[in-house]
Amino acid sequence: MSELDRRAEAALAQAEAARKMGLPRFGLGLDYVVVDERTDMDLPDNGRDAIMPMMTLSLPIYRNKYRSAVEEAQEMNRAIEAMRVQTDNELHNAYETSYFEAHKAALNVQLMDQQIAIATQALDLLLSAYSNSGKELEEVLRMQEQVLTFRSMRLAELRMHHTAVAKLDHLTAKRIIAP
Repeated sequence: MSELDRRAEAALAQAEAARKMGLPRFGLGLDYVVVDERTDMDLPDNGRDAIMPMMTLSLPIYRNKYRSAVEEAQEMNRAIEAMRVQTDNELHNAYETSYFEAHKAALNVQLMDQQIAIATQALDLLLSAYSNSGKELEEVLRMQEQVLTFRSMRLAELRMHHTAVAKLDHLTAKRIIAP
């Protein structure tokens, strides 16, 4: 049971207790008094213990404080329900955001894999051309730099993917298998 559920139950119990405090109260009782026998006087029923029945009645004439307590407890229950909805919305939003980030990062990793493959093929062609003619060394170096840039970008996207998956794991308390 969550904290908000316990707080809601406490607010409902508080409202019920305040409502009952505003009701009339009746009491019945019995009072027993031990009486010692007097030796200095001769009285009827001397030394006989006394039993006194008692009854009480309490009518709450000014009920405003009880009504206010009931209203306060009901407002507290509404506030707790609003907090529950807000928490639910925040968790749902965090889950959707993390899911979107994980999906976007996975697509970017695939894109970087394709870019690396294309750049590697272009680099192989440039290396073949350079080995045959000996020209355009700068173009070969530029293409190697491009391949390294794509690999670096792939690692950054992979890091973002793992971070988003870790957030999803945290939010759902489950282990999500990474693609």
